[in-house]
Amino acid sequence: MAQQAKPLSNITDQLADLPAFPSKIYQNLPQMLQKGVEAFESDRQKDVFLIGALVVWSGFLDNTQGIYMGERLYPNINAFIVAPASGGKSCFKHAKAYGALAHAQLLAESKTLAREYYLQKQKSKKDLDKTMKDPLAPPLRMGFIPGDVTSAALIARMEDNGGKGVIFETEADSISNKLKDKHGGHDTIFRQTFHHETVSASRKNMNEHIEINVPRLSIGTTGTPDQVRPLISSTENGLFSRFCFYMFAQESEWRGMSDKSHKLNKTEYFKGLENEAYTALKFAQAHPTEFCFTPEQEKRFDHQYKVWLRETIGIYGRDADSIIYRLGTITFRIAMILSAIRKAEEQTKGRDLTCVDIDFETALSLAEVFKTHATFLYSRFAPPVVQRVQDKGMLQLFELLPTRFKRAEAVAVADQHGIPLGTCNTYLNKMVSNKLIARPDDKEWTYGEYIKLEDKTHK
Repeated sequence: MAQQAKPLSNITDQLADLPAFPSKIYQNLPQMLQKGVEAFESDRQKDVFLIGALVVWSGFLDNTQGIYMGERLYPNINAFIVAPASGGKSCFKHAKAYGALAHAQLLAESKTLAREYYLQKQKSKKDLDKTMKDPLAPPLRMGFIPGDVTSAALIARMEDNGGKGVIFETEADSISNKLKDKHGGHDTIFRQTFHHETVSASRKNMNEHIEINVPRLSIGTTGTPDQVRPLISSTENGLFSRFCFYMFAQESEWRGMSDKSHKLNKTEYFKGLENEAYTALKFAQAHPTEFCFTPEQEKRFDHQYKVWLRETIGIYGRDADSIIYRLGTITFRIAMILSAIRKAEEQTKGRDLTCVDIDFETALSLAEVFKTHATFLYSRFAPPVVQRVQDKGMLQLFELLPTRFKRAEAVAVADQHGIPLGTCNTYLNKMVSNKLIARPDDKEWTYGEYIKLEDKTHK
């Protein structure tokens, strides 16, 4: 059944209740991220800026990679900040400073090479068919790719950049408006690039075919609740789960001229960070990185995601499992970004990079907040399709039960925690129907015995 497009403006009053990042993470960030965050006063501003910074770094750390669930991953992440108009999203734009000089350098070099090429071409009086791309022209390289381009142009820009790029727009409409264009198709590209799957485009009038085998694209944008659907129209095609969502609303208040937060010239402040970031990015480019978790971190990661998967399926149904699977990929990438920045700051030249515990814990803390925001939006995206299948009491009972148990044991555990017999039976039946538990598939199985299910799919 097709999802009915309904406006999301009615969720605004609920956004204030969504959690912010734990304040403790800010003292554990790499120094360059700490310096950026210090320019802002409120928790929400710090969170929005940090998300933007992670998106930018993820797109420029292209010589950093790691193996996750048997697949090679690069750091690229996508994020969508959602808040009412004039709601405090503007700090997002300052995160662009981390890639500003790298972008400017690439673009300036490209323009210089193009100018020299076409001057030489004029002198030699050579000319090619105007309907064809000049195969000898130098590539147009840049760090930030405009969101308002056709799908073919987006792929062309990525090809010129060596298969990579960052779309960083403060207005989601600048991206979503192109999706309505017959030459758009960005949603397919966005889905493919998340897992570095091959993207391609052909232009008949220019006799051109472009193919990128390992695309690396990072996307960051902000918008109001009503700007979500034009960019991500459904929870069904996979684009929804490929984004980190962060949503908030705050009380409107006039901040006077005397407010100390206005005393800092943020334009100049972030100009100062541009050089530092550029130096770090050049170092990261010159010293390739192979990232990994420690065995202990892998165990903690697996345990946490098993719990989140059971909870999410139990509350929102199995169609929501992709949120958790892809959030695992995103968490690994965030830890990779934090570790790579720290490596560049410390000027560590070795290729192998093992995640330190503070970066691992920070990545998990951010992921927990992203999970809460994503599931909130998911549950309100299409109410006729997404229905809560139980309450928190059932999940609490589920977590209290051992991996393998008998009904009598479940009744005893429920009784110890004040859950009536009838409610316990209802919860057990719901656990079975939602495939959280099942009867064991072995010869030692006895009537009234159950086993918790573990989902083995990771993508």
